[in-house]
Amino acid sequence: MRGKQIVLGLLAGLFSLAGASSALAACEDPPARRVNWLGCEKPGVSLEKSDLRGAVMTGMNLDGA
Repeated sequence: MRGKQIVLGLLAGLFSLAGASSALAACEDPPARRVNWLGCEKPGVSLEKSDLRGAVMTGMNLDGA
């Protein structure tokens, strides 16, 4: 019984980590307010008329943007 509780606890932890990763950088997201591009590769992306207030853009590649 105790082993089953441990396994269920581990599975719950893994699922919560998987949910947390979806809050991390979404490199495929278009330019927008509060976009999270942490560490993304976006060479040549067009940022004309983009409102990037509050965006996370640390460690990203914007060569040729």
